[in-house]
Amino acid sequence: MKHIPSLLLLLVCQLLSAQQFRYVQAESGLVVRDKPSLSSTRLGKLAYGEKVMVLNFTGIQLSILDEGKTIKGEWYQVSGKSQKGYVFSGFLTEDCVFSLATAEKPRWGSLHEERPFLNYLSNHFKTVGKQYDLKYGEFNPNNICGYTQEYEQNITYTISETCTEGGGLIEEIIFPKLRRKHIMEWVEKIHSFSPENPHNIWKEGDSKFEPKEAIPGCYYEIDEQKDATTVRKYCGC
Repeated sequence: MKHIPSLLLLLVCQLLSAQQFRYVQAESGLVVRDKPSLSSTRLGKLAYGEKVMVLNFTGIQLSILDEGKTIKGEWYQVSGKSQKGYVFSGFLTEDCVFSLATAEKPRWGSLHEERPFLNYLSNHFKTVGKQYDLKYGEFNPNNICGYTQEYEQNITYTISETCTEGGGLIEEIIFPKLRRKHIMEWVEKIHSFSPENPHNIWKEGDSKFEPKEAIPGCYYEIDEQKDATTVRKYCGC
């Protein structure tokens, strides 16, 4: 009898280690059904990037035609934040899918009002380490006008503000790789927080979001790398 607690602990550890997690990589979300069949009842949807625990690998194979490509997989029984049921494994991945949370409007008069990138990161991520690459004002060497700060999930933030007489406010975030559609929607949301700025449009293959004419305002640029997505914002003349 004295060995029962130890056996129970061992069993719990084995169960935890055997847990399998996946992430939703379908941009429009992943349908959850009550049975492993396309004709079964739809229970809801899992969001893009959502983490789910696999409860059962059914072994029931399935192929789906998506945008001209055949995707093969099987039915998994999974449990997410608010949904539990059966999903198609072809739209799941073992790698963490980075997704953007909804950007919030900075409080009027707050330090972050003119720094919406910084406001977003402060609301959703913790800093990692100290600020570095400090930059000082041209006319006031004691004034820090720019720096770089690391955040969790491999995010890097850089700001440079009026370091020279003719300078403007520049913010830059390096995110993990993001879908172009999602970062464009995020940029548009950020820009909407400044109604006094002119109406922006997408230019140069949807890589720049800026005023239609060359006038003072906020200019955004998206730069996609292999494993990262960089977005920059410049506000000024």
